[in-house]
Amino acid sequence: MRFFSLNTLIFSAHRKSNVTFVISRFMNRGYYPEEIVEKVKLPPNLASHPYLQELYGTVEWSVRGTYAGYIGWFNGDPVQLAPITQNERAQKIIELAGGVGAITEAARQAMEKGDAKWALELASHVFILNPDHAKAREVRLNALKALAAEQTSANGRNYYLTMALEDHKLVQNKAIPSIRASGIKNMKLKTLLRIMASNLKAEEVEDMKMTVVFNFTDVKELYTYELRNSILDVIDGASEEYDLMITTTGDIWKSIISQERNGAAAYFSGDLVVDGGLILMKQFFDYFDQTM
Repeated sequence: MRFFSLNTLIFSAHRKSNVTFVISRFMNRGYYPEEIVEKVKLPPNLASHPYLQELYGTVEWSVRGTYAGYIGWFNGDPVQLAPITQNERAQKIIELAGGVGAITEAARQAMEKGDAKWALELASHVFILNPDHAKAREVRLNALKALAAEQTSANGRNYYLTMALEDHKLVQNKAIPSIRASGIKNMKLKTLLRIMASNLKAEEVEDMKMTVVFNFTDVKELYTYELRNSILDVIDGASEEYDLMITTTGDIWKSIISQERNGAAAYFSGDLVVDGGLILMKQFFDYFDQTM
């Protein structure tokens, strides 16, 4: 068993090295990621190994991930340097195809010919602009199901099927409240404040400067939000000068953030003390996306 495990690890290392070296060679020759994907194939002795089958990831994904890791997001194609938006592209492609009816029919015909990838791409242009377009949505659904059936990778299969369910609003893509609350409850307070800071609507606070102190009395932890130049820093300790100081316990604050408890109710009950006023606190937190 020990020899078998070592042998498997050696094959796995050879697979990774083989893919990385081949990708590097083509990157150094100036190939685009899509071109490298077409060229990188595992040699037969690795491709046929039972423990190296593409059941989790794929060689194609490894090519794209390795390229991005070495080169970054830009693939060298000038079209991708400053591309038009997804909606603009969809609109222009539809116009070029002769309208929604024409491109939807082309997508249907592609599906009939077994070209699910092209069918998905064509139908998706319509779907982007009008998710309720019945015919385009039907073609997109069939294409997603067909592509899922072709996958050896469980991740690829599940993603195609999940997108099909999302298209038809048959899956909940928001966090279940009880699970969300449990996750927040188990977070460290500084981590929670950092995650909150990442939800700041930076475009709405360009000229704002504000200092908010958090005093969590049960765990004796103090943190400061320092807002300036559309950036919100989380600093250990309490600033001597501040616009707001929020005093409460860690558990109460987490229950407010998880929406298990109303912030105003906590304020009027005395469980949340605000030095600076409730109105200013509300104004400040209105600058955050409520997506946690």
